[in-house]
Amino acid sequence: MKVTKNVLFSSALMTGALLVLPMSASADLGQETYAANCAMCHDSGLADAPVLGDAAAWASRLEAGTDALVASVIDGKGGMPPQGHVGEDAVKASVEYMIGQAK
Repeated sequence: MKVTKNVLFSSALMTGALLVLPMSASADLGQETYAANCAMCHDSGLADAPVLGDAAAWASRLEAGTDALVASVIDGKGGMPPQGHVGEDAVKASVEYMIGQAK
């Protein structure tokens, strides 16, 4: 008997089972979200954005923690307009991607 992914997904939702995405799915989402929404400023430092991969520029921001960074992206900060339209999961994934590049 062949079981499809849709049946498994529906069954998991109906039983309340926890679905866990592979780490690469979140990493891909973070990189894709970064490329589509963040790279214009964070690749070049436009509007005083900390440049991706510049550990010194990110140091004080990293001290605030991931939740504070996600909130500042959603609400906007300085020259960065609010990015809440992207969705919280995508914002968090992109923040985690940028943090990973700064270490």
